[in-house]
Amino acid sequence: MGHEIGPADGRPLSKKRQKQYGVATLLQILTGGNPGALAQLAGKLLGLSFTCSDDTHSDNRSVRYLCPTNFEADGEANFFQKIIDEESTSPPQFFSTHPSPDNRVENIQTGAAALSCGTEELDHIIKRMAYAQFQAIL
Repeated sequence: MGHEIGPADGRPLSKKRQKQYGVATLLQILTGGNPGALAQLAGKLLGLSFTCSDDTHSDNRSVRYLCPTNFEADGEANFFQKIIDEESTSPPQFFSTHPSPDNRVENIQTGAAALSCGTEELDHIIKRMAYAQFQAIL
């Protein structure tokens, strides 16, 4: 959920639109208003890189949101690890609208470690708390 809140909090959509308009204007100037296939492809690839960086930014925000809580700050990495485990191949990242799952797992775990966030699964924490409460009753 933190990943989905990131774009609204960080406002990357409006920044992305500004970049896209800037790239479109630059291509219009460079091509004289008549972009060929190469210029169109360059524009699309630049757009993909903006989308990938937006997702990485949201992943990083998710870690920062979860870090001060009792939830697993790098829990999102588990989701991407499942994708890695289930997929046999994935397209090159420069053709994708999202960062590769491998990169996302590494970035999320690195971000959580850099912030010294808790990365223990909440289920384990709850079980330990329940066991401690049970012991207190005895």
